[in-house]
Amino acid sequence: MKPLAVVLALLAIALGAVFKDDHYRLQGRGLACDQGALAHSESVYTSMTLVASPAEHYLQLRFFDKVEGGLCLQPTWDDLIAIGKTDPRLAHLVPKERPVMVAPGAHWPFSWQPDPGTLSNSGYVRLFPLCLLLNERLGHSVADVRQLRANVLVVGLGSSVGILQLAHHFPNAAITVVDIDQKVIDLVTDHVPITKWLTTQTLPDGTPRLRLVAQDARKFVKFYHPESHPRFDAVILDAYTAGSTIPSHLMTREFFGECRTAMSDDGIMFANIIGSYTGVKHQVLGGAMRSFRAAGFTSLVNFPLLRPAEPPGAFDDNGERNHLVVCSAAKLLPKDNAAAWERLRAFELFPELAPGAYVSRQYCLIREADGLINTISGMLPAEAIDVAEPGFATAMKTRVVDASANQAYRLSDSTDHAMVARAQRFAAVWGAANPYATINGWDATDANGITRQEVDWLLAARETWRTSTTIARDITRHGGDALVGPVEESERTNPSWTIADAPLFTDQQPNADILNH
Repeated sequence: MKPLAVVLALLAIALGAVFKDDHYRLQGRGLACDQGALAHSESVYTSMTLVASPAEHYLQLRFFDKVEGGLCLQPTWDDLIAIGKTDPRLAHLVPKERPVMVAPGAHWPFSWQPDPGTLSNSGYVRLFPLCLLLNERLGHSVADVRQLRANVLVVGLGSSVGILQLAHHFPNAAITVVDIDQKVIDLVTDHVPITKWLTTQTLPDGTPRLRLVAQDARKFVKFYHPESHPRFDAVILDAYTAGSTIPSHLMTREFFGECRTAMSDDGIMFANIIGSYTGVKHQVLGGAMRSFRAAGFTSLVNFPLLRPAEPPGAFDDNGERNHLVVCSAAKLLPKDNAAAWERLRAFELFPELAPGAYVSRQYCLIREADGLINTISGMLPAEAIDVAEPGFATAMKTRVVDASANQAYRLSDSTDHAMVARAQRFAAVWGAANPYATINGWDATDANGITRQEVDWLLAARETWRTSTTIARDITRHGGDALVGPVEESERTNPSWTIADAPLFTDQQPNADILNH
């Protein structure tokens, strides 16, 4: 190698070391100050990290800086086991032998190790049970819907939080998860013990409770032979790339048709689509809906995921959010399937757990100007201030976001400059005592307020279920006919539907990247 080439190579290495991407992304406004990286892995598809925050009660899987699903740290699996030993409703989560946990990575700052249970702090996965409860055949087959026997295919593992929702509520469900990335499967099964344990368990007939398959989902579905394998009662599509886009070959009429072939006649497709009704990504959502209908899933209802404490009446057509599209060749609408919608109304998430036990409390600095409130710091564990000054929280003014929100989310504020200054001093003391932590933004000189945020994660889960299933009942707003209209071009005249320009995604004309951004 010539001398100049050597110099350039060394310079490139040096610059790479200085400007290298931070895989962990632990600093920033709105991020928990006490985060720790449990484990990290690289694959040809993404850079993935499991990140935990004790104060915010989460273990999250992140692809670069994108969250791919989060589990609450509490209740732990041990907590669920203790409940299950006396409550038969959780007996199916009590192991005879626990799997050995893999040690944390070198960057893990804590002396304890996460052992999450099944409670989620990712909103959309709380709605996974929809695809089983809306199936009229499954619902009528048992007196208790939690005992229904179902065969479910999930496309995309993520943090495994979605399949844990199903495993918690439906002990007789056989779940197959297909993920293209073996490294994701390895990372999750190494560090989420309950997920690994489920792969070793079987139903009374010998069927595995959980099967993890490392394969492209398109290939898996195409070569799935229902003649020799049980048909799927539900297919859950939750596959995203590291850039938060759905792989285009998993969002076409042809793929959806292949899924339908592998499903029972009344099987239900459930898809997590990030988009909007009228905003920038309306064609992503509309195109997916129209393509589902073109593949034969003609009965379609959308369940929008409302934001924390967002009243159903304040739904914003333009806002980007998770939309849970549920569709089938069988009739799903409330007028055709009243018993199923009554099951949705009566269903309660995590009935074995008690409110008030799984709560996160944090403070952050804010800057309010022209009626807008901006977060300008990381989220500080509330104990950093509350222990030093027990009366601090009670001196703040409660902000009423939505009186009907069942108290899952509580916010309080203060614009007292003296309180802001005291909070900053407490944050500095806490940061010095916890050198692993990042108190990003807490030295801001332009802060003119402080907010205290409290979340009861159990009530938040139940609130998500209540609001989303309530708003979706309005089929004139959230049904397939109202949203995207008929499938055939010859019938698409004088449109009155919400997403009038919904494209049809096919293998020849797939969902282009430009529609994802």
